Amino acid sequence: MIGIIVAASGLLGGTAGSSAAPRAARAVSTGPTTTQAAAVGLVGSTTTSPSAAGPTPTAVSGGSTSTTSSSSTTTTSVSPPGTSTTTSSSTSSTTTTTVGVAGNRAQVAASAQVGAEVTFIESAQLADGAITTYPGSGEVWPYLSNYAAMGLARAASMTGNASLAGEAWREIGWYAANQGPGGVVTNATVSGGGTVPTGDVDSTDATAGTFLLAVRDAWLASGDQGRLTASAGAVAAAVSVIESTQDSDGLTWAKPSYHVKYLMDQAETYGGLEAAVTLAGALGDPALATRAGSDAGRLAAGVAALWDPATGAYDWAVHGDGIHQTTDWSLLYPDGLEQVWAVAYGLVSGPRAADLLARFTAGQGAWAEPTASARQEANGVVSSLAANYWPVGVWALATTGSAPAASAGEDSIRATAGSTTDAWPYTPAIAGELIIGEQLLDGGPAE
Repeated sequence: MIGIIVAASGLLGGTAGSSAAPRAARAVSTGPTTTQAAAVGLVGSTTTSPSAAGPTPTAVSGGSTSTTSSSSTTTTSVSPPGTSTTTSSSTSSTTTTTVGVAGNRAQVAASAQVGAEVTFIESAQLADGAITTYPGSGEVWPYLSNYAAMGLARAASMTGNASLAGEAWREIGWYAANQGPGGVVTNATVSGGGTVPTGDVDSTDATAGTFLLAVRDAWLASGDQGRLTASAGAVAAAVSVIESTQDSDGLTWAKPSYHVKYLMDQAETYGGLEAAVTLAGALGDPALATRAGSDAGRLAAGVAALWDPATGAYDWAVHGDGIHQTTDWSLLYPDGLEQVWAVAYGLVSGPRAADLLARFTAGQGAWAEPTASARQEANGVVSSLAANYWPVGVWALATTGSAPAASAGEDSIRATAGSTTDAWPYTPAIAGELIIGEQLLDGGPAE
């Protein structure tokens, strides 16, 4: 329900319904190792300004293009047991662009890295638009799929490659087509070239929130008013899903059958509601914009009430019996990262946000080293586990002006993925988060 929670040695989580238990785990099946393929050319960053008529991209000026080359790449996809191994060939073009804008990261390197992440996400996308938890895994978790789509949309903005926005829209189309009663989309298994709902979902609040973020990012990247209009019903339904578990204190339960209010979920849900305000404005629906804005305001007020002066942090969970889970700064997950999510999604800003991140980075030096050991809580037991992949930490640092630390974190996480050839627990969702981190470092909009 809260971020991408997977560890190489096991899943992090707790027991549903227990007032003293840690949060529940995201259970994603293990997947195969895959090989990164061709790069997408970075032709310059864009900034977008939403309006009722659609976004107006503004290209970064002051750059000059150097060389363009094409190459053929053969990629072998190793499938899970019981399925066949396939080999496919593709041709890619890489355009090297030097952009003369102060403060931008090395554009040539960004081109190659974003391209590798895009290719990895594409290798997990099905014909119907769904994005699996890992290439060949046979499982689709819409929460994770949405993060991957967000990355594709951001890559489209970065590279000027409209087809990437189209791939994000395909995932959005799958999500909309699979909204069940009340607008909820559940996890699914891959079968017969399509997907079959399982009837269960990691969360309803955060899953709806990340869907709204994916729609907003795809619209900002493409300006496709037709596709946005076609998604209007799904957008309104996602807002209703969030409202269905929003309590009187403004916070949302993870899902109707799981009464825990997680800080990470609040962050993703808040981001989704803010995105819904933008989308409703573009759709000419002032009533929906007012609803979503009011919901976001109440949620933000609820999070503000979670502040605990004794710990210098926000309580990271509220259970159904009213018990608050306080923060232990010595734990990377869940405690420390809960604070990071609140900053990354704009629930906390200014000096407090900077203080939270300073305390987090000082106490969790391994946060951006996925294979390093860190103290974490898993199923009620505190132990040293692999730190795992947390690119949202890059977002938080980048949006609070800590560009050097954000850049170092992005590079460290990316290097680990590359050194392990994208082996599990690296996922398409994490690849999407890395793309967003790269765009933020290059001056792109925050989530």
